[in-house]
Amino acid sequence: MVGAILKLRPACLSNLMLCYWLTRAHVDFGCAPAQRFGHDDAAIVAAFRRYVERVRHG
Repeated sequence: MVGAILKLRPACLSNLMLCYWLTRAHVDFGCAPAQRFGHDDAAIVAAFRRYVERVRHG
C-alpha cells in the first residue's frame, strides 16, 4: 500500500507533505489515513490519488 502511494506521489510533493497528509484527519476516514493502514488500503490509495490529481478546468 505504501508502495502504491509512493508511485503516485508527484515529484513536487515533498516527503514532509506526504507525512502531513498521512497523519492529519481525513474526511473519508474520520481519522488520519495512517491509522487505517491494513484496514482500508484501497480507500487510502484512492483518496491519495484524488489529493494529487491535477485540477482540470475547461
